[in-house]
Amino acid sequence: WSGEKPANVKAVIRSESSIAYAIYRTQLFNAKDLRRVRAIQNGYKVRTLSAFLGRPAPAPASPVDWPKPVADATDSLAFFRYLNFMLQFAPTVPSEQDVMARFAKIGVGRGLSFDKNSLSPEIQKAMAAGMADGKSQFVEFKKTQLDTRKLTSGDLFGTREHLKNNYMYRYAAAVLGIFGNSAEEAIYPGYFLDVAGKPLDAAATRYTLHFDKDKLPPANAFWSLTMYDGQSKLLV
Repeated sequence: WSGEKPANVKAVIRSESSIAYAIYRTQLFNAKDLRRVRAIQNGYKVRTLSAFLGRPAPAPASPVDWPKPVADATDSLAFFRYLNFMLQFAPTVPSEQDVMARFAKIGVGRGLSFDKNSLSPEIQKAMAAGMADGKSQFVEFKKTQLDTRKLTSGDLFGTREHLKNNYMYRYAAAVLGIFGNSAEEAIYPGYFLDVAGKPLDAAATRYTLHFDKDKLPPANAFWSLTMYDGQSKLLV
């Protein structure tokens, strides 16, 4: 969408892609506040701009033929077919013009069709090795930078200007906590190791997280303790 912001619209949040995801939070102060929170939540509405302005709706977008997901898509060259499909919704930004021009040489890019069989066996092998190298680099990055808390969620989440196209940061954020907030909104201290430095394994060990009296985590709104599944990286 482009155009002037309507007078009765307070602000416009723009997305680089045609796909946007929104999560709403309504602060609850105590149990007595629950009724008012529900009233606020019941007032939330998601409407098209035309419906909000009371104008005729534009012509509907063409239907999207979404590809069926494949469990091991990120472990094979099939990944690039999915990538090309998603790139149709994401125009190339100025800071990535050069890298996308390089990708186009192997059939990766917006509007391109990726066919691994059109590539030589050597190129296919090199691409598969590159994917494996990237995952190995992430394992080392997590071990040395995140498990040691040299970096926090505040480093991994944020705008393009904040991340400066640091693809390892972006990859780590997507793998470990996709849809996370920037540091201005929330901080997510991750615990991957126990006090002895061993990886957490709730299937074999019981754990206790202890806070001294009157030393709960400081927060302007709230803090919470959440558990994530080790495979899907989603809430348990």
